[in-house]
Amino acid sequence: MQKINKDLLKPTTLIPDAADAIKNSFTNIFASSYNQIMCWTHTKRKVDNRGYFINYFHNEWLKTNDGWYEGIQVYSPSTNNALEATSRTIKDDGTFRERHVLSRFLTIASNIVNNWSIERDITSINENIFVTEPTTSLELWTLSYQ
Repeated sequence: MQKINKDLLKPTTLIPDAADAIKNSFTNIFASSYNQIMCWTHTKRKVDNRGYFINYFHNEWLKTNDGWYEGIQVYSPSTNNALEATSRTIKDDGTFRERHVLSRFLTIASNIVNNWSIERDITSINENIFVTEPTTSLELWTLSYQ
């Protein structure tokens, strides 16, 4: 396996679930400015469970996690559903939701990456194309605002 060159990755957006560990790790690894978008489904779930809503909302969602609203960054997803789906695939098809010792996990992870690479091989008849840019047409964007 090759070491990933993180200098090639220049993320401009983070969509966490308000976990400080995720935000801190992202900042420590990439150390660049970024927009933090709060996944709205996580926001709604947290807000629905609060009886002291006004104080909680002000402190948690206006001061601490202020990137929760739709439209904070244009052309960027407002949920982390794709990441959650990938996580579920890894758990369902790879680790089977079991904890493994590191050596076993690395073997499983290597197999998963190998399988995904084969699925995305451009010479394959049934190539699974990995999308790197939004595929929504201007016409569809325009219709969504009417």
